[in-house]
Amino acid sequence: MDVPCCVRVLCPCRRVHVEHQPAQSGYRFGLTAQTAPNAQSMKPSIQGKVERKAAQVAEKVQSRLQNPQPGVLTKLIFTVMRRMQRGKNADYNPKDRDHWRDRGWTAGARPWKG
Repeated sequence: MDVPCCVRVLCPCRRVHVEHQPAQSGYRFGLTAQTAPNAQSMKPSIQGKVERKAAQVAEKVQSRLQNPQPGVLTKLIFTVMRRMQRGKNADYNPKDRDHWRDRGWTAGARPWKG
């Protein structure tokens, strides 16, 4: 299902700008009663609803960017690779092994935990 409008945060001034274009990410919201070609020609009440909802979506995007949570598959692959770097045969690629050790990933640190 394609949503007729999407929201993009265009400037760092903390103002939310609404544009009429198809959604390009996984963040959408269900205000599909919008039929105006741009934000200026909307009714003020609808424009207020859209801006509030856009602010909520922007907060959600920002919090997910600041606190990344890897999926199960990412954690599984990382664990397998970590065990390969800790094993007896880790000397076959010394640059890779040193990279993992310098970051502390073989000792217990994780890249997604900062």
